[in-house]
Amino acid sequence: MGETGVSVEANCELARRFVQQVLVLEDPDSVDELIGNEKLAASLKAGFAEPAEQRPFTDDRVVFDEIVASEDTVIIVAEASNLHSGSWPTLYFGVIPATGLTVTVPLILVMKILDDKIVELREYADMYHLLEQVGAFSMSAAQAEVATPAEAPA
Repeated sequence: MGETGVSVEANCELARRFVQQVLVLEDPDSVDELIGNEKLAASLKAGFAEPAEQRPFTDDRVVFDEIVASEDTVIIVAEASNLHSGSWPTLYFGVIPATGLTVTVPLILVMKILDDKIVELREYADMYHLLEQVGAFSMSAAQAEVATPAEAPA
């Protein structure tokens, strides 16, 4: 038990509920219930405002691979799957048109918990894996030629 009297198991359950109710179901009431950081809550709710038909990815699903926790931190290793159903504007690859494919993305979520609320969230997603699935690259890394730096003048 931590200083607040909350068990590691309770924090794990809070993290699981967050993933299912907030990230997958996008329930704004769950944001208010589970998030203890106003900026994080506002950011999550802002993401819900975009109509589903304008989003590049829909039909969210998350499969948990591993959950590791301490008194104030929960780390979830998971795989998300989404339907690439709309155009996806990217910084380096331009707009990637919808493929209609279900894509999978390995991800890690790190949550800091204080007083039964998530106060910090960091998400690490394998974007290369995602971009490869939607055709952003013309070849996989295994097929790409390795560029060698030019030799320095003598």
